[in-house]
Amino acid sequence: MKRRIVILIFLVPLTACYGCGKKEAEEKSLFLVAVEGKAGYIDSKGKIVIQPQFDNANAFSEGLAAARIGFNWGYINKRGQVVIQPKFAITLPFSEGLASVEMGNKMGYINKKGKWVIEPSFDYATTFSDGLALVRIGEKWSYIDRTGETVLEPKIGFRFHSYSEGLALVEIPSGWGFIDKTGQIAIDPKFSFAGPFSEGLAFVRIEDEMGYIDKTGEIVLKVRCEFARNFSEGLAPVKMDGKWGYIDKTGEIVIEPQFGDAEPFSGGLAAIRIGGELGYINKRGEIVWEPSL
Repeated sequence: MKRRIVILIFLVPLTACYGCGKKEAEEKSLFLVAVEGKAGYIDSKGKIVIQPQFDNANAFSEGLAAARIGFNWGYINKRGQVVIQPKFAITLPFSEGLASVEMGNKMGYINKKGKWVIEPSFDYATTFSDGLALVRIGEKWSYIDRTGETVLEPKIGFRFHSYSEGLALVEIPSGWGFIDKTGQIAIDPKFSFAGPFSEGLAFVRIEDEMGYIDKTGEIVLKVRCEFARNFSEGLAPVKMDGKWGYIDKTGEIVIEPQFGDAEPFSGGLAAIRIGGELGYINKRGEIVWEPSL
């Protein structure tokens, strides 16, 4: 009997933990899949190592993954054992030793023992990156450190994002740019779209021109594509003629555009979509986890 396979978490918002993929690549990586409505994990060869048993789950980060049992979220280790009991409404990945979680309609931060380090007092709280986390109370956004102290209240822009490699995306009416850790403009907001820095590069769009900039704001790699995502493990997903493939840092296509969607590599594999179904490929473009079995 054929089984329908679905990857539960695929598209990553800008406020997600951008450093998590790099950390995950340094340890034995496991990859989220779902079989017949239950979430489990495979290794880099496509072998199931944690049987599908959870009602929902997220990717591993720093050795733990959020998993939902019933209506509540907790955390499991790489043996599939529950190490932080399911009692949260929202859970984000661990980063820099802390995870943002929601309890009682407020978000705060716990450590890997499930103990509160920063009490839940925020209406929204992102993962830590570069030692800072973006949080919101009411309509006011600010950046806090790992003690919960406010270290920066941005005065420029109306939409903010997490820091990555020392810079954070900021959107103002004139476009997208980057601020440094003092809140000052580091790269002028002249882009119609921009992504976070990863491996020293950030994808940007200026009108009809697309490419990657370095931290001086100069375009160092032009790409003729419809869209692209950040570099990870030396490769970046790009969309060309309606299909996604991968380029290297010279702009050469290394995996031909053929997928309905594609995410950056992490731990040697990347999530892709074929015909509406989701699976994983390796860096040779070979399918490791079939979109359908």
